[in-house]
This record gives sequence, C-alpha cells and structure tokens, in this order.
Amino acid sequence: MLFINHLVSTAYSQLLSSYSLINCISDKFENKLNGLFYNFLQIKNANN
Repeated sequence: MLFINHLVSTAYSQLLSSYSLINCISDKFENKLNGLFYNFLQIKNANN
C-alpha cells in the first residue's frame, strides 16, 4: 500500500511540474502576442 501511495504522489508531482512548465510557456507566448498586438495598434494609430 505504501508503495502505491509513493507511485501516486510521484506521478502527481510530475504532473504538477509539467503543468506549471506549460503554464509558464503559455504565459510567455501570451505576453508576446499581447506585445505584438499593442505594437500593431500603436502603428495603426500613428498612421491615422
């Protein structure tokens, strides 16, 4: 029983770490997109 608990907790921590990594990557990607969109709006406003 203890071994099963160990396996479950290990798998759970692996899942959490990969989830946080994915979140970190998607946050960076979202920030890049927001930055590009903001720059696009600035250029559009400057041309008007």
